[in-house]
Amino acid sequence: MSDRVTVRSATGDVLVELKLHDLEPTARSRRLWQEVENHLPLGRSVSSLRFKGELLPSAIRLCDLDVPAVVVARTKVQRPLRYVTLWNGLTPFLVELLCRRKTRRVTVLPHWQKECEGHEREEDWEDEDATDPQKRRRLDSDSEEERDLSGGYGARLRDFGTPVLDIEVEDVFIGRSELEDLTWRSLGFGPQLDGNAMLLKRREKEYIFVGKDMFGFRTMSDIVKFASPVGLSSVPYTFAVDEHGRHYLFLEKVILDSVPESEKERLGPSQPYCHLYEDSKYDKCKFQLRYGRFAITYRLPSMMPHQHNPKYQKIVNGKVEVISRDSFERLLRKWFKAHGISHMQCWKEVTDWEEIRRRERQHMEDAAKVAQVKDFLERLAAAPLLRMAAGRQVSETKRRRTETQGLPNDIRWIGGLGELANSYDAFIFDLWGVVHNGKVAFPWALETLTKLKELRKPVLFLSNSSRRRETNSAALQRLGVGSELYVDLITSGEVSWQILAGSPEADALKVPPEVRDSKRILTFGNGEDDTKYLQGFLPQRALAAAEEADLLLARGCFALCDGTEERSCEMKDFDAPLKVAAARQVPMLVANPDVVRPDGVASPMPGRLARRYKELGGPDAFFVGKPYPAVFDLAVQRLQEAGVPADARICMVGDSAWHDVRGARSYGLDVVLLCSGVHSQALGIDQAPAEPRCPSSERLQGFLGALTAEESPTYITPALTWETQKVATASEVVLCGLACMDLAQQLEAFPETDAKVRALQTAWCGGGNAANTAAALARLGSRARLLTKVGDDALGSSILEGLAGQGVDTSGALRAEGRSSTFSTVLVDKSSGTRTCVNSPMEEDMSKADMARLLADEVVSFRDTKLIHLDGRHPEAALALADAALKDRGDSGRPFITLDAERPREGLEALLQRCDGLFCSARFPSAWTGKAGLPSALASLLKDTATNAGFALATRGERGALLLARPGAFKSSGNEELKSLGAPVVCCAGSFEGFLTLACDAWPLAADEAPPADTTGAGDVYIAGFLHAWINGRPPAVAMATGAWVATQKLKTLGARLGKDFDASKLPL
Repeated sequence: MSDRVTVRSATGDVLVELKLHDLEPTARSRRLWQEVENHLPLGRSVSSLRFKGELLPSAIRLCDLDVPAVVVARTKVQRPLRYVTLWNGLTPFLVELLCRRKTRRVTVLPHWQKECEGHEREEDWEDEDATDPQKRRRLDSDSEEERDLSGGYGARLRDFGTPVLDIEVEDVFIGRSELEDLTWRSLGFGPQLDGNAMLLKRREKEYIFVGKDMFGFRTMSDIVKFASPVGLSSVPYTFAVDEHGRHYLFLEKVILDSVPESEKERLGPSQPYCHLYEDSKYDKCKFQLRYGRFAITYRLPSMMPHQHNPKYQKIVNGKVEVISRDSFERLLRKWFKAHGISHMQCWKEVTDWEEIRRRERQHMEDAAKVAQVKDFLERLAAAPLLRMAAGRQVSETKRRRTETQGLPNDIRWIGGLGELANSYDAFIFDLWGVVHNGKVAFPWALETLTKLKELRKPVLFLSNSSRRRETNSAALQRLGVGSELYVDLITSGEVSWQILAGSPEADALKVPPEVRDSKRILTFGNGEDDTKYLQGFLPQRALAAAEEADLLLARGCFALCDGTEERSCEMKDFDAPLKVAAARQVPMLVANPDVVRPDGVASPMPGRLARRYKELGGPDAFFVGKPYPAVFDLAVQRLQEAGVPADARICMVGDSAWHDVRGARSYGLDVVLLCSGVHSQALGIDQAPAEPRCPSSERLQGFLGALTAEESPTYITPALTWETQKVATASEVVLCGLACMDLAQQLEAFPETDAKVRALQTAWCGGGNAANTAAALARLGSRARLLTKVGDDALGSSILEGLAGQGVDTSGALRAEGRSSTFSTVLVDKSSGTRTCVNSPMEEDMSKADMARLLADEVVSFRDTKLIHLDGRHPEAALALADAALKDRGDSGRPFITLDAERPREGLEALLQRCDGLFCSARFPSAWTGKAGLPSALASLLKDTATNAGFALATRGERGALLLARPGAFKSSGNEELKSLGAPVVCCAGSFEGFLTLACDAWPLAADEAPPADTTGAGDVYIAGFLHAWINGRPPAVAMATGAWVATQKLKTLGARLGKDFDASKLPL
């Protein structure tokens, strides 16, 4: 205590408390003034420091004080730096900037004419200022003299509305207009124009521009220069330069790859725009394309592009021709590429910033969730994948046992709770995700409860629900879970209520005295049963606002109960009372420790509210519920009151590793973790009440390997079932076909006979039509299972490991004893973009008997499979699979069967007759039918052979794809939806011989992207993109565009699969 420096405010609140012996010697020499300011909220600064009534000099250091010392600090509001943006004489935005060390807080306010449409007189705005507390606060914080903004072009604070953006940023670039030729002619230079435009760096390569308008955009590398010279008519020609010399022109929202040094010297500081505009080289409505000695002009003469039905024109030698908008934009992209220009990647325009504000609030609310799961997800990503066992020709029970051998941390797989019934005397069950989901009770859980009752095994429900016992008991009764099936029900809400009601039972919970003895409570409620909940203890305690409360009760995040009328609120509305309470160090009682809803929905929870309170400086909360031991003490006590012996063996059953497992293990109980609850997404299965499913061995091993010791259960099982059920991993798409290994080599040009050449690139990579499609589907997020057969050699193991590493379920992959796996050599000619494949097939195909065994072992379940895709390889097995699927589906239409016909093969005709949809190369239709012309050959194929197929789609390489569909095969073409998405492809609809036709462009490469590295496998991943979009309900035009985008991503890498840097989240559709 003797070396402590305490700094208090004028009202007596402790601002800073420093123990000098805990500080480094260099820290002790810091200025006291600076140390105090560092602990103040952003927006406040120190005005004076007093010690024993005397003013302290601003330079005094910590080590200069006689300790112990109590210093009184007076603080003041820190005025922000203010900048007003400029455009054509108008002032669109006011930017307020608060800085302290590395913290930068930016607030952006729009001009009132932008925000308050309909206010035509200043008097109207003044009246609103008087009643609007947010505007009133700003006006009151400034004197009359300061309301005229210096350097603000005559703007005043009263001219600006409520903030549209209020965020912390990494860096701020202030637009300045220096003296140069452009600004000298316009007289637009000098410090009074500082801030005429602003650039905010949110995070790496992500910025917000504030000027004429406001929008976010992404850069290719970090910005190093930002300038905003003001030209004639007070128009800033704002631009930025990144580390690699690219110029970002905000007036046109385009990027120049570079500006030659000679141009920079000739054109001066405003050179990016001069370089763009020189000799009318660029105009939003006019450009030229040169072909030899000819120059063709394209323009939009009569209307601006944003107006209704503009007329686009093509002018050749004075002759005018009207062209479509798609043609105009496609040619403009070509012109951009030729001149090293590309569009900026804007992710939000200025017209509506409510989404930005919502996104920032959500980011703040999710901080607690991210903090909890980030480490878990990192461990999950780093967990080793299970190597696939050779051969899966075993019974279902044996297969599951093989898949779960060697589980980490001595975890045991069980098929149902019946396997444990004789090992334990009583059970504690979680509720949500285990017995019900709030809407329905799970039938298998009711069966298990009934079986345990028959065996006289008591069950106690232990829930983190913030509602009272009677409320939850009534809800269980409505769901069909009768009170006879359990001996007691404990909820966090009931225990919290008993604490506040002064129940003697709560004395055993070791409640802190500041919680137990509180008299005035501010309640954060759920907005549903708060009044009823609070009535029981209000005679002893009163509701109060944050300024008077001596306890915060967190039982929900949708209402605020402070003694006045109950108010509905959102999470963002709680910051104000939480800050007030945090400053007073008011304790908090949390009636539900959860931070994530059990169903995975991103919704505010009391546990998240407690974390936010801690972030704002509040004390540690007192939590009631799992994983904290007090509720487990109470649960065991209640079981003993129900007749369970003190030395009984008790097992916990739950679906959360964070609450159920951690709490039970720390208390010394064994615990069963269910796969179908809160972790179902991580395990790759549907959440209950979907039918119980086993996760794939890869997902299961990865998930369990990522758990810490205290999060690792004793047992793991699909759901609260009683006995082992024959269940297969849920898969949306089952594929049957070839999986092989490719040796891909890129050459400068295909070698001549007897020549020796050096490869530019060499890669070992997986191949095979069905395998390539399965891998792409998995990378896109669809659940894919591959049925195939490979050799029992090292190559076969590598093939399966590669597929498993990309997320494909290979539990249906068989191994051919004594056989070598299929192997291909792929030579890629860089100069022509073509490739040559040399194939060495395995001598043994998957047979009809092989497929029969897989079906008997239920490796394939048609119940949840949306689609079966065949590639024409292993024809006997593929035919057996198709026949079984057709027999099983009856009138349901599922699973849908598609076929990839690369070239005519033996056994293909039978598959063509059974498929519901057909994919093929551009050459296949003519080769099969003998018809000339792709549309005629496709039509003949649908009429004569693939008579059950609703559509046939042919891929045409860089010319895109052509689809023919029977009338009624699709609800709509989806052309309008595709146009509304702004995709850079055109999909033309028409008809041919009674069929609907859709012709879709290939997806263009961006101007800054390298030319295609390898076309191998592009058709296979195109099919994956189409199927992924289609099974998720997208119409055919959007599905074709999705396939085109995915195929373009594949072109960037050598080999037949998507590259390691492929990111499905960047799918623009």
